[in-house]
Amino acid sequence: MLSEACKNAIRAVVYLATQEDPDTRCTVHEVAEAIHGPEAFVAKILQSLRKDEIISATKGPNGGMYITAKQAQRP
Repeated sequence: MLSEACKNAIRAVVYLATQEDPDTRCTVHEVAEAIHGPEAFVAKILQSLRKDEIISATKGPNGGMYITAKQAQRP
């Protein structure tokens, strides 16, 4: 049985990976809304995914979460 954190992490990565435009940056709010998860909980999950270099993030007005081509090709 997978934990709720694991399920939300998988949903978040799949959501980010399926964005049509590779230059799209998604906010925590957008990801949380898309995967139907609590925003604070999703933020912590995304932070962990960023720390482990599974996803990337940029700060600022045009910032957000995204997956690079290299990250998408990881086994």
